[in-house]
Amino acid sequence: MESHPEFWINIGITYAKDPQTRDFVLSKFLDAPLGICLTVYCHIRPAFVNHGAMIRPILIHPDPRLKKLCEPVAEITSELRQLAGDMLETMYDAPGVGLAAPQVGVTKRLIVMDCIKDGPPEPMALFNPEVVWASEDLSTYEEGCLSIPEQYAEVRRPAEVTVRWTDLDGQVQERHFAGLWATCVQHEIDHLNGKLFIDYLGPLKRQMITRKMEKLKRERARE
Repeated sequence: MESHPEFWINIGITYAKDPQTRDFVLSKFLDAPLGICLTVYCHIRPAFVNHGAMIRPILIHPDPRLKKLCEPVAEITSELRQLAGDMLETMYDAPGVGLAAPQVGVTKRLIVMDCIKDGPPEPMALFNPEVVWASEDLSTYEEGCLSIPEQYAEVRRPAEVTVRWTDLDGQVQERHFAGLWATCVQHEIDHLNGKLFIDYLGPLKRQMITRKMEKLKRERARE
């Protein structure tokens, strides 16, 4: 999920050099007129501290890989932990607040997200996430997507959800989400089912955005 423009600007990550530490430093440079530089310290699980993490290319809509139903993860392997680390690196660099594996061309049921706007980051990796409860109350949020850059539209979703998933250690977790977290986790789970936020829009708006993305891809191909 693409973060709204006022949330994040030019985020860069520097991981702690000591592999035993549970802390890494997220250096966030704001390309603002005042030249503000903000450094935020974050407490994070050792499995996320990945010195070999790399930024992966993000698929741009329309792409058939974004419409596929993703496969469940049977076992949390070192390769999948590497993928989770790469996805977090890619998400922060974009910048965004969520990213799903199919957006980097991997059809596995894995999402990462961090919806903290102010304060220490809270990166999460969720394997096989599923919504086990959703509120009847709905909320409307202006969503964006890293696979549909710089396009935003209001989407109505349950205001609160409870999600169950498997973590990096293979343990089953369950958590209640509300606000932006609830919107983001539902948005990313949609990706695992081949659904984009523009699929909630009317056909004319959806076609307009798709044409813009087709033009963007042609322009990038010529670069």
